[in-house]
Amino acid sequence: MVIQPIVEGKGELSAARELLTRLMVLAMRFDFQIARPIRQNSSQLLTEEGIAHAVEIARQTDNVAAILILFDGDIDLERLDGSYTCFCPKLDLAPLLKSAKAAAAPIPCEIVVPYKEFETWLLAGLEGLKAAGKLIPEAVCPANLENIRGAKGRLSSMVAGGVYLPTAHQASFTNSFDLRLAYSRTRSFKKLMKVFSEFHAATGAPLVNWPPVEWQEQG
Repeated sequence: MVIQPIVEGKGELSAARELLTRLMVLAMRFDFQIARPIRQNSSQLLTEEGIAHAVEIARQTDNVAAILILFDGDIDLERLDGSYTCFCPKLDLAPLLKSAKAAAAPIPCEIVVPYKEFETWLLAGLEGLKAAGKLIPEAVCPANLENIRGAKGRLSSMVAGGVYLPTAHQASFTNSFDLRLAYSRTRSFKKLMKVFSEFHAATGAPLVNWPPVEWQEQG
């Protein structure tokens, strides 16, 4: 069985597989293989027709058993009155998810929006990055993580010996950030953990004690 990710950024082509593999190791369950992500730009994923087309491509993957769509929420959308506002999961996700699920049926399909960027999750678990020597010792997790914009810039200012570049660093950083802290600090990472569990449940083999009991006590 295969989970087919669909992603927006170049960095997520490797990082999404790395992250899902870490979750499999954490769960000690290897029911799924992780396919190479399909990349679609944000203008495609933010329309009902575009996201349905991306899902139709994903369905062509051999043995696909679940489809996971990841895109950043750090996007300004034009409203009907001509104003621009940041993507809001409560307002903007429902029609996209409905279209994606319809295109995927009967294959389970979910959308997870790292809010506001994938790097928000890395910042949420930055203690793991510090322990791996990838951030300066003075690096501190920002407050109100999911309310800030420019997570890539925040992370770049903390990188030991250089600047954070998604295509160069995202997969490596994904391998090191603290999953438990990211879970406790961000609602969007909690959503990813829930979706991962739902994919297993859909196969008839639900995860047990997921997330780990100690995470639930602290999160």
